[in-house]
Amino acid sequence: MTAATTFGAMVRHHRQRLALTLRAAAAEARISPGYWSQIENDKATPASAAAGSIARALGLTPATVIIAAGGRSAAEASRCSSEAIAKLMGACDE
Repeated sequence: MTAATTFGAMVRHHRQRLALTLRAAAAEARISPGYWSQIENDKATPASAAAGSIARALGLTPATVIIAAGGRSAAEASRCSSEAIAKLMGACDE
């Protein structure tokens, strides 16, 4: 299997891994199926609240999805510590 190369591809990969239909995943995340489709097709980038909802629907951590939305792979994101995530999001003072 190839790694997801875009945020939308990562979302689609995890949804399909869970054998969820697009409608079921969108319902679980409480977003419209049309918006979910736009995200999977890289026509929309979710705000952090929607990214958190997507993460929960896919059984991922919100940080994994938010960092992936910022251009990092899901594998990279899942390896990040809380401190690294905070620095990436600009929440820490250096």
